[in-house]
Amino acid sequence: YSRNINPERPFYIIAATMFFLFLYGTTFIFPQINQFKSARPLSRKIINIVKMPDKLSFFGIEGADINFYTGFINIIRFLRVEDLKRFFQSPDQVFCLMRLKTFKEIQKETNISFYPVTSDKVGRRDYVLIANRQ
Repeated sequence: YSRNINPERPFYIIAATMFFLFLYGTTFIFPQINQFKSARPLSRKIINIVKMPDKLSFFGIEGADINFYTGFINIIRFLRVEDLKRFFQSPDQVFCLMRLKTFKEIQKETNISFYPVTSDKVGRRDYVLIANRQ
């Protein structure tokens, strides 16, 4: 007696089940476990504060995760304090994201007038968003 059973069918069922479990895990389970290391909450704060004509910059950080969650394209990155000083002398509203430790060091060393707007933790690192105006 002959059965018309596809011998590949169990393989496809197992592969599809594994694929859907992988998608479910990466979409729902891992973000819940890893929510305190995610840059998403800080990025949401930044989106609520920084509006379109304002400029956003990073000082001393890569910030790829913040860039991803905010969706901002023209983010300026600074590595030197002199460049940050020139940026903060702009007549427009400008913002800069940096580590809290770096912010305290720059605050001691320079006389740049900047104002902390918000701060948050991403993983074990503290970040602060500063502005040139209140």
